[in-house]
Amino acid sequence: MELRLPSISGVIPWSLAIKAAVVTLVWFWAPWWVFAALTAVFFYQGVRDPDLSYNLTFIAFLITTWWLSLMAGAAATGLGILILPEAAIIIGLRHMMWLKKALWHRFLSALVWLTFLTTFFWLTSFVNQVWYGFIMLAAVAYFLSRDLMRVAIGREQEKFLAGVTTFVLVEAAWAVFMLPIEPINKGVLMLLVSLMAQEYLIRSETGRKATPVFYLTMSSVFVALFLAILFVSSWTI
Repeated sequence: MELRLPSISGVIPWSLAIKAAVVTLVWFWAPWWVFAALTAVFFYQGVRDPDLSYNLTFIAFLITTWWLSLMAGAAATGLGILILPEAAIIIGLRHMMWLKKALWHRFLSALVWLTFLTTFFWLTSFVNQVWYGFIMLAAVAYFLSRDLMRVAIGREQEKFLAGVTTFVLVEAAWAVFMLPIEPINKGVLMLLVSLMAQEYLIRSETGRKATPVFYLTMSSVFVALFLAILFVSSWTI
């Protein structure tokens, strides 16, 4: 059964917005370890959610920002802007500042995962760090899946399901990695695969009946978006 995660506030406080802006600026202008230390202070200080710690999601976020710090140029700047909403959501979740926490956590996981994937495909296309990159990808996928399964399903099967999800995503990432398309399109394509796989697992484990209409709808959406991504991509061999 999906956990009910109430929030104590439906209004985004200025303190949260300021913290998110500060850590984003620090990421742009200071060494990564300074950013990580300051973000950890904002994340761990004060009252926290008694039901969920979001520690694994936070670790995945830090890994993603470190991986992103290795990039340079306009691509790094564009992806770096995503740190602002990611920091706001994860700090807010930790300190119970969001309504509909399960929904916000799922959105955060997708955003962090997309940031990491785009960075991963961009870096591995320029530097010879493919196997190291896949180790990092597996770690981020596992950490995000653990917390996601914990929120959606519960603690009993989170490790096993996170392991299955990670294995599927690593295999899918290897296939997408071989496609001669832009890194951003590879990232979006992998995000699409991830969301479909997670939806299927969560629906199966929570006992919600998957009708033929559900499978037909999911398949149609996947094929349509998949073809759209390939159509707008510039193929290079």
